Amino acid sequence: MNETLTVADVVRMRPCGLNGEDNGTNYTRHRIKALWAGRERLTLLDVLELDIPIEDRLWCVLRAVDPRTRAILACDFAGHVLPLFEAEHPDDRRPRAVLETLQRWLDREATDEELDAARAAGATRAAACAVEDAARAARVAARAAWAAAGATRAAACAVEDAAWAARVAAGAAAWAARVAAGAAAGVAERDWQLARTREVLEELAEEDDDE
Repeated sequence: MNETLTVADVVRMRPCGLNGEDNGTNYTRHRIKALWAGRERLTLLDVLELDIPIEDRLWCVLRAVDPRTRAILACDFAGHVLPLFEAEHPDDRRPRAVLETLQRWLDREATDEELDAARAAGATRAAACAVEDAARAARVAARAAWAAAGATRAAACAVEDAAWAARVAAGAAAWAARVAAGAAAGVAERDWQLARTREVLEELAEEDDDE
């Protein structure tokens, strides 16, 4: 996994504020170029170290990685907060079932047909709706908690081959970020997502070096 990004690559992602004023918040072409600081390309690990909000670093990286890596991270993010959901809904095993199927698929122990069967059975839609309904009902988190959910929502939007499972991952992380003890928990979850993303990218880089 040796993906790198140029300024033009990020511009094509259409980040927030691309065509806005250069106010230090919008990601205009000029600001992106300044962040690259004369470098032609940045690795994804470099992007994770930029001096910008964590959710923005994750937004960029999760759009740049391949679909399988996005699915891995979506599954990890959701699995990390799934116990919080199950503590409130101990009888609702649908999100866990979906994530377990995705994990088996990532481990090449489940076939594409099994994923199709799960989708056809409606388990994914039901699980996603259950988690999203809980998220809408919570309304107790501060703005930082929303930020923690952003990375997984980005993964959900970007995943193609496993989009159905990533949507459940997004819902679970969003719900947890909103209800898990407010802003402090939201920040902690966001930090965990950043650390886990860095860890996965480093592992993939090592695998490439070994080949």
